[in-house]
Amino acid sequence: MELQPEIESDRISDPSWSRAKDVVIKQMSVPSHLSSLMRSSWGHIPLDKNLLHYISSTTIGAGLLFDVAQPEVFGDGSTVVSGEDALKILGPKLVAAILTVNFTCRLILRHKPPATWERLFKEMMLDIEIGVAIGRRIPSIGPEGGIAIGFSKRAALCFLMTAFPKLFAKWYLNHYKSGSRDAQIDIFGCEYYQVSAFILQQLGFGSEVAVGAALGMGAVDSTFLTVTDETRKWKAGFLWFSALKHGRSFPADPKIRDFFPELKLGQNRKNTMLEVLYTEVATVQRDGGQWTWHLPRPSYEQTQVYLENEEWRKTKDS
Repeated sequence: MELQPEIESDRISDPSWSRAKDVVIKQMSVPSHLSSLMRSSWGHIPLDKNLLHYISSTTIGAGLLFDVAQPEVFGDGSTVVSGEDALKILGPKLVAAILTVNFTCRLILRHKPPATWERLFKEMMLDIEIGVAIGRRIPSIGPEGGIAIGFSKRAALCFLMTAFPKLFAKWYLNHYKSGSRDAQIDIFGCEYYQVSAFILQQLGFGSEVAVGAALGMGAVDSTFLTVTDETRKWKAGFLWFSALKHGRSFPADPKIRDFFPELKLGQNRKNTMLEVLYTEVATVQRDGGQWTWHLPRPSYEQTQVYLENEEWRKTKDS
């Protein structure tokens, strides 16, 4: 897959994009069945039912889908006894997003990351829960889109951590809290939002999601990008996520604020759905991320023990 999210490379002299691309392609090769599922569900290509059956019958796929189809995660209260049941409840697009997160986390762990991985994973899942809450209120984004939005930043930081462990330790200690963009360029040669864009595209979310991420997370000059209405939607989604994550009522840009009809304020400056969303995001922030379906074991403690066993790194991801 070509990793250049609609950026006209012949018009850009910024080497940071090439650096970010290298960070991703040197670490990520997506399994064919996951790539096919993403292309089908996110690219509107006819879905191979045999592929869904295969995924729901594998050891990792069946167990993961069973877990996430429970009512406290993505389930609707229906009885789930198999991966096939979970597929019917979740739908292929949400299943694909869930599998990509699980695959990416397992991939990161295979690189023997430093202890910082646990904090980044917990922050990632907190962000995913917030993203899902937002996506559930915006049908054009959906919970699967909320996963993509919440997942991408911490996934990128993890890729930088495994690509440049010593440099990342220095950056994390001195610059993580400040979020200095100049420090990222100075230390890594690229910024996390660039890595995020390439991760999303490599996983199969598509160039419009990837470009939307770049526009929403970084100060990107859109002159060099192909910006469609779909891209603008994802940009708005990322900016809404950032606003709510950081305790703001809505994005500063009025156009972004009014982009989604479901979140627009009425004449009385009220929106019941938005008020509910504020409460949902605040609850997630207060309680912390509760989901562990991204881990190879049920808890962080059990996963740490699992990581100490070198044999697991030799197993293939399903």
